[in-house]
Amino acid sequence: MPTLPEGIMKAMVQAFFGTNSFAIKRDIGRIRADHPDAEVEIIDAQEVEDVSEIIQRVAGQSLFSSNRVVILKNISKHTKLRERLEEIVALNSDQAVVVIQESLLDKRTSYYKQLKKHTQLTEHTDLSEDGAVEFVKNYMSELGSIDQRTAVLLVSRVGIDQQLLMNELDKLLLHNKSVTEESVLQLTESNPKDTAFMLTDALAEGDSKKAVQIYQNLRGANEEAQKILGALNWQYFTLLKIHANLALGTPQAIASSAGLHPFVVQKNMRVAKKLNKNQLKNCIETLVRTERRIKTTQTDIDQAMETGLLQLGAAVRN
Repeated sequence: MPTLPEGIMKAMVQAFFGTNSFAIKRDIGRIRADHPDAEVEIIDAQEVEDVSEIIQRVAGQSLFSSNRVVILKNISKHTKLRERLEEIVALNSDQAVVVIQESLLDKRTSYYKQLKKHTQLTEHTDLSEDGAVEFVKNYMSELGSIDQRTAVLLVSRVGIDQQLLMNELDKLLLHNKSVTEESVLQLTESNPKDTAFMLTDALAEGDSKKAVQIYQNLRGANEEAQKILGALNWQYFTLLKIHANLALGTPQAIASSAGLHPFVVQKNMRVAKKLNKNQLKNCIETLVRTERRIKTTQTDIDQAMETGLLQLGAAVRN
C-alpha cells in the first residue's frame, strides 16, 4: 500500500489540496487510521463565520478521548481565518493533530505561500489516462485479473476518476474475477468514440470478424448503430490527422499540431503508423458509402453496418 510522502514530521501540520479528491480522502484516511482512538472533528470554514469559534474548536479538548484529529477545510474561502494560519498551525500537537484540506489553490497568493512555509503541503492532481490505467491494474492485482488492453478500454469508457473506476471494477468482479473486453463492453456505460477505437484496432489487425463481434456486442447492449457509425467516422478522420503529423515524433507535438488531446494521439499512434494514407482514405470513403446506403435505401441498418465493417477490413488489407 502506498504511504504518505516521505519527510512528513509528526509535529508538522499536513495540508492537502488539488483536484484529485480521491487521493486527498485517501491520505486523510491514513492519518485517521494512524490515530484509531482519536476523536475526529471536521470543521468547514465556509460554514462558520466567527473566527474565534473556529480557533476554539481547533484548540478544544475532547470529553471522550485524550487524542483528537481536527480536519479543517476551506480556510482559503475564509478571509479572516487565512490571516491566522500561523496560529492554527501552532495548535498542532501529538494530542491534537491538525489537518488542512483545500480543493483548488491559487499558487500566486500569500495564503498558498504561507501554507507551503508552515505545513507539509501536498498537491493531488487528477491522474493522467496512463496513470488511471496503472491504477486499474494495481487495484486488480490482488482481486482478479485484467490485461493492459482491457484496462485502457475501461478507462476510455469510465474516465480517470478513481472512485468511479473502483466502483465499476467491483461491479465487474461480481460478474467474473477475470475482467475482459467483452465484460467491460457489456457491463459498463459506453463512450462511442472509444468503442470506435476498439473497432478500428481490430480492423487494423485485419480481424474483420472480431470487429463484427464487437459491433454485435454493442448492439446487444443497446448502443445505437448511428452513434457507432458517427464514432467510426470521427475515429478514421482522427487517424488521418495523426498520420499526417507522424513526422513530428512525440504524441504531444502531434496533438498540438492536429488539435487533439495527447492521450487520443498516444492511444491511436500504433494504428496510425500501421495504415498508410490511401488505406485511411479508402476507409473514410467506405464509411461514406455505408452512411449513404443506410439513409437512401431500405437496407437493414445492422446488415449495412456489418457489411461496412467487412469492407473496412478489406480496405485495410488492400
